[in-house]
Amino acid sequence: MDRRQEHGVIGLRSIRTVGMDPVLARDVVREDEDLRYPLLASSLEPPRVSVSVTRESVGTLENGLGANWSPPGQGEEAFPEDSDEGGWATLLAAMSEAGLRWVRFWLEPDGVVTNGQVDRNHRFLKRLDRLQAWAEREHARIMLELSFTPEAYRVSPVYDAPEDNERYVTEYVVPLMKHIMLERRCSRVTQLCLCNEPFNADVSPPIFAVPPPKDPLLHYVELYEHLRVGLDRAGVDQVGLIGPNSANMFERHIEMFEDKGLGPRVAKAFGELDVHGWRMRFDYYPPSRRWPGFGITEGIERYLKPTLAAARRLGKRLSLTEAGAMYFNERRDTSRNTQQDSFLTVAETLVRSLNEGVAGAMVWSFNNSGRIDGQWGWVGTRARGFARVPHLFNGYTCLMKAQRV
Repeated sequence: MDRRQEHGVIGLRSIRTVGMDPVLARDVVREDEDLRYPLLASSLEPPRVSVSVTRESVGTLENGLGANWSPPGQGEEAFPEDSDEGGWATLLAAMSEAGLRWVRFWLEPDGVVTNGQVDRNHRFLKRLDRLQAWAEREHARIMLELSFTPEAYRVSPVYDAPEDNERYVTEYVVPLMKHIMLERRCSRVTQLCLCNEPFNADVSPPIFAVPPPKDPLLHYVELYEHLRVGLDRAGVDQVGLIGPNSANMFERHIEMFEDKGLGPRVAKAFGELDVHGWRMRFDYYPPSRRWPGFGITEGIERYLKPTLAAARRLGKRLSLTEAGAMYFNERRDTSRNTQQDSFLTVAETLVRSLNEGVAGAMVWSFNNSGRIDGQWGWVGTRARGFARVPHLFNGYTCLMKAQRV
């Protein structure tokens, strides 16, 4: 039986390749082509391997294993209604059963702060209250992700980094964090990131764009320097800053900061460093014609190890704050066929990354709608009552519970 699926056509487009590995950069812009490739692991014969078990210490799993909550911008159906106490109880009970110890919560702008005033009754903050109560019971950590710069503070619609870093920090971020940490007492929030994938140049223009000749890397570091000072002065010094939140391991931004002489400033401003892992595939799978990527072994050897080494040079730990399987493409009528393959790809990536010494990892994602490339929630979203999705929930639960912080 030929287990291949038709996945449509991708159009030719130009993109910026700032910070990308040059070998991969050459493969990003391609002519139109059919996207055909095997989808099921059972359709390919894996190589025989030998496994040995050792007790060599490679690092400390300070952050533990966990998952992202879905960003609100990817669909409100990923969350129960505010009044649905049963739905929230089911969702949070599933998180406890899964053994999560680290959760990334997305606090997108969307009216949370207006003219320096926090909307205390905003639905996102009410969700954070629920997550805080759960994390308090489960002794879990929360990473807060502000996602992107609000419109009122951007340079322009084209250049979406903050126009004035100090003003953005003073008028928006600090009041919000004071409210969250001191008034709402969200003590389980231990990390803060301001911008998701700021320099993602392989599938879209960089999120953290500034007009030339301003250097985006310098502007980014200056933003976090202002933030660290502002939080400390506001009495929110218990929250650590995490970044640069690189979209993929082949975008070597930690080393790019070093190359520009910014390493010491990064080391001072940031509490820890992170990177995302999306482009892995089984070593014996053929390349995807849509997503430039690499086998898991190549990803570990060529990208993760050098990035870990760069983080250690700065005296920082490194975590994977997103891990997912982009190899399996989006298609609603067939996507469920690859849930098991997606889990196995991510599981192997995480275990091998832990063996190299990452301080934690979060799967993408616990409760998403399943509409985006190879990404499925471990529980059904609103229409399916947040019931467990067997392959994903059971597999990741085994993985989570086998590791300890």
